Amino acid sequence: MEYEYDGHTYQLTKLGLSDAKETLAELQKMEFFENALTSLTTNPDAVDRLERKLFRQNAQWLNETGQWVPLSKELTEAHFSGRLLSYYSVLIKAIGYNFEDFLSDGGTTDPAAETSPE
Repeated sequence: MEYEYDGHTYQLTKLGLSDAKETLAELQKMEFFENALTSLTTNPDAVDRLERKLFRQNAQWLNETGQWVPLSKELTEAHFSGRLLSYYSVLIKAIGYNFEDFLSDGGTTDPAAETSPE
């Protein structure tokens, strides 16, 4: 999916299953679903781990020359320097995109209870 924010365009792709499970566990440890902003701003080490999962292989930035560039650690640092709100906005958008099905029902659906009648 493409996401435009603060005059920039980003392309976000979904995490694979293993990375999604690890990222979801990290988000729950951070209590992200209770208070997203507080959990992100008070857990810088956890945010670094989220950034590695959500940006490195799964997010790109459309640069000034019209080329998609992966958000490597170095590029993320340079691109978002002085733009902290933009950084968190893109990170939160990547979380929402990756876990939209989980978040749509608050993660409360019991998959085992959803059996089709025979």
